[in-house]
Amino acid sequence: MKTVLIADEDVVLRGALKKIIEERDFKVVSCVGDTESMMKESLKYKPDIILSEIKFPDGNGLACAKQIREECPRSEFLILSAYRNPSFIKEAFTIRAKAYLSKPVSGQKIRAALDCFKTDARDSSEIIKALQDVIESRDYSQAYREPARISEEIMELCDGDPETVAEILKAIKVRLFSRYVENPYQDDSFTDRFPINTELMNNRILVEMWISNVVDHLYKHRFIERYKSVGPVFEYIDEHIKDNISVGQIVDSCHISHQYILRMFKDQMGMSALDYIQNRKMMLAKWYLHFEKSATLNVAVKLGYEDGGYFAKIFRKFEGVTPHQYKVRLRERQSKGA
Repeated sequence: MKTVLIADEDVVLRGALKKIIEERDFKVVSCVGDTESMMKESLKYKPDIILSEIKFPDGNGLACAKQIREECPRSEFLILSAYRNPSFIKEAFTIRAKAYLSKPVSGQKIRAALDCFKTDARDSSEIIKALQDVIESRDYSQAYREPARISEEIMELCDGDPETVAEILKAIKVRLFSRYVENPYQDDSFTDRFPINTELMNNRILVEMWISNVVDHLYKHRFIERYKSVGPVFEYIDEHIKDNISVGQIVDSCHISHQYILRMFKDQMGMSALDYIQNRKMMLAKWYLHFEKSATLNVAVKLGYEDGGYFAKIFRKFEGVTPHQYKVRLRERQSKGA
């Protein structure tokens, strides 16, 4: 069980935080209200986590945190402060704070932030590293291939136990968002984004879809951070993914040049915008074929393909089998309990 030290001058808040933290299976070893006690108790207990305000009556909490970092290098910080100055936030992350929450804060945000400190279920570090490599690559084809492989690995690692699978997915979510999205815990939608239904986590295809959506989101996030102008392009694609989208439609709707789209997608994804769209459509096709038991032609129509034969050709290019063969393979796996 991980240990926590709470440092905040508000005694009522300290009590509320203690209750929330201990409900999440952490042990609160001390609650203090000044930097002198914060330093003393940190050296005494060497807590795994220090939840701290920035300003105290007797000093600066961040300055104190820097000293504690030197004496207790394994202690990690979660900043909870009424001060929203960008320079404070930047300074907080120089001491490798896992998150910076602004007061007032909901219990939900506290719980979400605490999740990033939990020990990963079994050993998911290699899985997370593999997904980081995909997100940081400039080869989006990996974002299609790797979720399938990793979902297989997770199911094998967890022996199909849905609760353990859910723990690993939660670890993936908090670690990846903490790495690629600045302070995601301040976002009210973070805890609701990419929900994990434990009861359904014994289904490999569902796990693959979940991982694929997370990777796609963060891959696009990094792309848009570099080139803000492609944000509307992805919005258009997401909105029309089930239509027969052309680059000309994207150009007209997003007021962006054809050459610019071609250059940016090739540079950042290693493929054209249309190839990216095909990637996303094929992931949806697997969903339809598995969960809705849809006929191949129906799936083709749902995804904007007018020709079922052309759709089957594209699907085979991605999966190595026809949609019909894919459905047969799924049935065989299910009959074996795989």
